[in-house]
Amino acid sequence: MKSYIEKKKATKVLRNKNFGGEIAVRLHETDIVIIRKNNIILDTGGYNTSLTLRRMNEVSKEFELGYRVYRKDSLVIVAYKGLDIPFVDRYLIILSR
Repeated sequence: MKSYIEKKKATKVLRNKNFGGEIAVRLHETDIVIIRKNNIILDTGGYNTSLTLRRMNEVSKEFELGYRVYRKDSLVIVAYKGLDIPFVDRYLIILSR
């Protein structure tokens, strides 16, 4: 049965058993969230859109990852473990689990 996030348009959940159960959530052609045993990688792929941010938040909620992505003025912020981290487009944010 498909999860909530897998039912979303243009979104795929890829599970890789060869890498310790790594999960990648792909929006169109970009792996926007990669969930690993020790970290979480966020990547807009250069598409800093409201859809990308919304989908990242839906992934966090479904997999209980504990981060929230939001826009403040022209900046994108990742709130995680009490910190607000600026998300600079085309850079990855790596969060320790």
